[in-house]
Amino acid sequence: MERRNRVRRAAHGIRHSLLLLLLCVVSPTFARGQETPAQPGADTVNLLEMRSRVMAFTAALDSVYTSIGGTFRGIEPILRRGCYDCHSGQTRFPWYYKIPGIRGMIDQDIAGARKHVDMGKGFPFGGRHTPQDQLRGIREEIAEGGMPPFSYRLMHWGAKPSDAARDSVFAWIDSSLSAIQQTMSAFGVVPPDATAQIEYYCPMDADVVSAKPGTCPKCGMDLEERRRKSEEE
Repeated sequence: MERRNRVRRAAHGIRHSLLLLLLCVVSPTFARGQETPAQPGADTVNLLEMRSRVMAFTAALDSVYTSIGGTFRGIEPILRRGCYDCHSGQTRFPWYYKIPGIRGMIDQDIAGARKHVDMGKGFPFGGRHTPQDQLRGIREEIAEGGMPPFSYRLMHWGAKPSDAARDSVFAWIDSSLSAIQQTMSAFGVVPPDATAQIEYYCPMDADVVSAKPGTCPKCGMDLEERRRKSEEE
């Protein structure tokens, strides 16, 4: 039951967009006032058809997420070695975690990491972003050598994935993204590019701004998320 709830939450954003479209279809009825519809009951039919389509899309996307969750088990050991200490509630704390000051830094890093991606309960992952954005972000970070970060690899020599392991993760991500995109295309869904409106900045070094989450190259603090200002603001 808990897993199904997480799957449904992952589809919530896209489902919300479809519901907005539904309102756009129905709203002309109220705008016409006393105008008699050309076809009696047409708006009601449109409403029911749209509702049925939303439910069908939700069910299809749920099925895809569940399927991806099953294939995730195959590459989960790879990510467990290099990602779970920060991106889950299954952290293996190092001996130096008890050192005053160090503990707070580690706790802050873990909280920041889990805020974006929490792999602890399988796929779809927890966190504030859509599954698609999370998958793309993970792929990009691994490709650029930022996941796991260098500071973590210094104390965990086996955390960096081998080339074969990295390719396995990439293949899983690409296959997953393709399955999600095919489902969306089948229903004519084009999700808004939410990531285009988000940027990440360092609260200590105002000149450090990035298009993706991470740490500040100057002070090492976690970058904070904010909405990118438009030209009119």
